[in-house]
This record gives sequence, C-alpha cells and structure tokens, in this order.
Amino acid sequence: MTANNFLKTYKKLLGKTPVKVALDAKIVETRYYPDYIREKVIYKVEKDEEVPAYFLIPKNVKKPVPAVVVMHQHGGQFGLGKSEVVGRIGLKNQQYAVELVKQGYAVLAADSRCFEERMKYWDGDGIYTAKMLLSGRTMAGMQIWDVSRAVDFLETRTEVDPSRIGIIGHSMGCMQTLNSTPLEKRIKVAVASCGAKVLEVCFKRGDGIPASYQIPGLMQYGDLPDIYSLIAPRPLLILGKRSDKVSTLDEIKVVKEAVSKRYKASGKANKFKVFLEDGGHDFSPTLRAEAYKWLKKWL
Repeated sequence: MTANNFLKTYKKLLGKTPVKVALDAKIVETRYYPDYIREKVIYKVEKDEEVPAYFLIPKNVKKPVPAVVVMHQHGGQFGLGKSEVVGRIGLKNQQYAVELVKQGYAVLAADSRCFEERMKYWDGDGIYTAKMLLSGRTMAGMQIWDVSRAVDFLETRTEVDPSRIGIIGHSMGCMQTLNSTPLEKRIKVAVASCGAKVLEVCFKRGDGIPASYQIPGLMQYGDLPDIYSLIAPRPLLILGKRSDKVSTLDEIKVVKEAVSKRYKASGKANKFKVFLEDGGHDFSPTLRAEAYKWLKKWL
C-alpha cells in the first residue's frame, strides 16, 4: 500500500469526526510573570465540548513568534492535565510548557479528554474510550481532532506565526503527537518522548494497549510505525529511555528502522532522529535539552 493510500485508510479507521464549529474562544484569566504572560482560555472543539487551556505568550521578543502545541502526559493522574506542563502542579520534569515560553515560543497547553477540567467518568478514560468505540469514534480520532482545533486556535492569535507551529509531548502526549502529526499538515516539526510503540511487540509480550492506540482494524494494514512514517518528510525527533517499560527498547529499535526507511526514501534522512539515554520512563533534563535543540533547528 502506498503512503498516500495508507494515510487515507488510517483516517478512515479513526472513525467518525465531529462537525466543525466556531471556536468561540474566550480569555477567562490572565496572569503576568517576569518572562511571559499566561492566559487561561476556553474554546470549542465541537458542539457541547469546550476545552480549557493555557496560552503562554513570551515577553520581550519580536512578534509574531513560532508556537508549540504542548501535549501533557497520562500517568494515571487524571487530575493534572494542562496544569502540570505549565508548572502549577505535578512534576518538575513535566514543566516543559514554561521552559518553552521562556525560550521565546508561544505555547498552547490544553486538557486532553478525560483529564483535569475535562474529566468524564470515575475510571479515568476507560468508559469514555469504550463509549467512543461503540459510537463509531475512537479516542485517537478525538485526540487528533482536538490537536487540529488547537492549531486552529493558534492561527487566530496575532502573537503567532502560523507558518511555524510545532508539537511536543511526553508519554500519552507522545502518542498524541505521533498520531496527530501525519494528518495535521500545519504542524511543521514534532518531538515525541517515551511513547512510541509497536502493536506486534505489545501482543507478543502481553502488554495492554493505551487508549490512544486503540484503532480498530489497524493491524489489517500495518502497525504504529507505519503511522509515524507518514510524518515524513517533516522533522521528527523520537526520544526514549533504554529501561522504559512504556516505550521499550525493543519497540524503539523497530520504530527507528521502519521510520528511517521512509525518511531515507523521501531524501530527508536528516529530518528524522532517535535519541536514547539510560533510565526509566521520564522526560529528563537531557531529553528536554535534545527536544529544544530540535525545535530551534527546525522551527
């Protein structure tokens, strides 16, 4: 199957998409910091579905500036969401939205479905994922839709250069990054930390499949690395940890081989990189430093 045909098949497997509505974006809170301004915004992604997000605007830089969509982690901590990446709560190593705005990027960090202000059910995302599947949708499809609406929002802001929009995510945020970028062509560069997986390897080991990767029928046509490969020839950095139990070294090796082939075939081998370090599942300072170098190079 050609890449173009696989892309069409992938889009179809994601299920029914919502009807696009006006963003109707509102600023509900503004806070001022030495290096940046943080707005809390709310915008619509579909009828009866609003998204709370933080929009970070750098100070003392010439605008418009490049922008980054920041995808937060899962970690089974459904109460965190966007607030962790902007440093309000949670782990220091997850505060990459703040680090990015201090480097001069405009940053949008929204709650993913089932997290923080978008919590749905008592079990986190299990019931909601089942509801999506039973109604002809998928969690992956809805997450991708939300990323596209995030880009729509960024395009409305005069502070943002719409030709320079990137995306970054860790863990579940990595999964959303890798799922979304093939279909959202306005994203110019992607950074994906500790979430690249291979379904075939998961089943051999007996691993569970994250909600973001539950795409009915996918294995009839390919595997997750085939989706990642569709990002070519746009710049893609995949980060990993050699002892990670979420995105294992075995999976990273398969991903690297498969995705490298597509980038080499496109004549853009220099736009794909895998960077690994020792240790377990974490967006460490070393990985974040590599991420920021990649964004600076390509965005």
